[in-house]
Amino acid sequence: MNRLDWREWPVHTQFAAAALALSILVALTSTWRAFRNDTVPDDVLPAASTAPRIIINIPDDAGALRDAANRSPFDITPPSNATQLTSSVVQQNAPPLVRPRLAGTAIDPQSGSFVVVETPEGRIQLVRIGERTGELRLRSVSVGEAVFDDVRGNRITLKASRPGSDQP
Repeated sequence: MNRLDWREWPVHTQFAAAALALSILVALTSTWRAFRNDTVPDDVLPAASTAPRIIINIPDDAGALRDAANRSPFDITPPSNATQLTSSVVQQNAPPLVRPRLAGTAIDPQSGSFVVVETPEGRIQLVRIGERTGELRLRSVSVGEAVFDDVRGNRITLKASRPGSDQP
């Protein structure tokens, strides 16, 4: 194998080799300094030691309220009775589902079955299978009865009142 002396290389190859040698030297020097000091320089990460904790694992709501009261963002002194604060928390529940009144049913195998409902506002509405009335979607229709699915996936059966009866 016949190798050329580095002085016989073209100028651009000599320049590339010198740049490669210089970059390897800089990388080795910086690595050696980092291991020798065994720390990260202050100019690289100046705020690493003062960064606030991001993930807070609190097992219950009372702990979350105490922690929030202690970390007041506007320099307000936290309340001394944190237990009263946690006992006054009220769970927000979904509003109760207001059901329409089933006025009648119509079963037609050719064009599709439908129901007539009276909404809580007093409006009469015709609902076909698959359509919605408020938060209910009509699933199936039988004589005097309609099955709906609510937004939570529960099945609700409504029955039509018979003429002359007081039942809804």
